[in-house]
Amino acid sequence: MEMHTRESLRRIHGIQIRPLLVNAKTSRLNYIDYTAMAVKLRDRYGCSALAAGVMKFVSVLDSLTASFRNELRYRAAERSLMQMCEYQLEDIGVQRDQIPDAVRHGRQDYDLM
Repeated sequence: MEMHTRESLRRIHGIQIRPLLVNAKTSRLNYIDYTAMAVKLRDRYGCSALAAGVMKFVSVLDSLTASFRNELRYRAAERSLMQMCEYQLEDIGVQRDQIPDAVRHGRQDYDLM
């Protein structure tokens, strides 16, 4: 029996073999890719409960990464505003103690309150 590598199968026979799950270090998959894989699993094996569980897990993971990414952006914005001088903050219309609230919720007119 002759053994073939993926490359030889592709080059010689025109057969493309791709693994079902891709190594996360070499390729980044997004929510749509994982959802498509879950749908293929559901269609192939008829395990809709497993596919629904995978899609729910991926959506929770996606929302967690989005909130983590947003928190990093908020902290970077706070850091850059905290490094400004008082007169620069006054030009923007924000006091130093209002920076965290202004970054997360936008600048409000504190004089009207």
